[in-house]
Amino acid sequence: MKPSLLYRGKRHEYERLEDYLERIAHHNGFSSIAQLEKFLLFHYSNSSARDLFENLYWCKRKPVVYEVLAAALDRPLTFRAIDLPAPAVFDRNKLKICPGCYKKNKAIFYYWYFESYISCHLCGIKMHDIFSSAQLYQSNYPSIKKAHQGHKNWMSVVVEKSLRDDSPASYGFIEIALYNKILWLYSSLVYFFRRYSKRFQCGLEEVSEIIQSARFWKLPVPKKYEVILGRLLLDSDVSEYELRFVAAAILCGPPILNIAGTNCFTPPGEDYYFSIDSRSYEWAISVFLEYDYSKLKEANFRFKNWHHWSVGQYLDGFDWLEQADDRNVRRVLQRLGKSTLFDSKKR
Repeated sequence: MKPSLLYRGKRHEYERLEDYLERIAHHNGFSSIAQLEKFLLFHYSNSSARDLFENLYWCKRKPVVYEVLAAALDRPLTFRAIDLPAPAVFDRNKLKICPGCYKKNKAIFYYWYFESYISCHLCGIKMHDIFSSAQLYQSNYPSIKKAHQGHKNWMSVVVEKSLRDDSPASYGFIEIALYNKILWLYSSLVYFFRRYSKRFQCGLEEVSEIIQSARFWKLPVPKKYEVILGRLLLDSDVSEYELRFVAAAILCGPPILNIAGTNCFTPPGEDYYFSIDSRSYEWAISVFLEYDYSKLKEANFRFKNWHHWSVGQYLDGFDWLEQADDRNVRRVLQRLGKSTLFDSKKR
């Protein structure tokens, strides 16, 4: 007769398989996950467990480990999207926990790993640092009444929305990428206009404070960009027309690469986020369409007709562009002229 696991607690819907495996190991007296795996493979490797483990994705650990775990538990296990390996995100050194939710569920929720998740969106309690697995399972946390109250920020809103999505972890990663892209756009705009002795009074710290608020993150994507550009225009010597047009060119410029392999508008030494973001792209397209007829010097002009002549010859207000920037903007517009999305928007 095969030895059984004394503790067989069920997996929470927001608990990653890695964390569930560690929970099973700890409560059954194993010193590590490796020791539990050795036990399972020795006693259950010959079990017919494939029907109990639904491996929908490639996973970090060998599927056989979860197959034998399912056999030992005599309960089906499913590999979910939150179980996809992402070492940079699901790093135990970054883990924080909500004392209230942990006390209630005895499980680690995947979104507690998000670095910017500073307070629980359910309890309103400030997240607590965890320094070791032993400390985690000791559960020596302050009571809910004594726990510091946190406040909702942008990540709280992201998590709330993600839990209503079919793929919550992927939704969270997309929103984190958007957060980084907005900061990158600000840095790129500062870098671009500084070359023309035009500066913004709004600094990076203020922009960061704006986009970290829960109120900002409840806005639709186009409105997010409008809020940031609106703030940059205050006390600035850059016109709204110039700012919006250049911002759209920057967001649509990923394929236009320089020798260093970075976006042509990106400040030197900064990474560019190459992730496809249709929401940002569509906002940029709508900005270009604003100027399709109103600012063109030729009534019958279409963006697909851009050629080697300067942008300033076709658009009012851009005679000041240096040759390199003029060429980069032209290339962006040439590419957009061939875009199916752009043509459909225009019609």
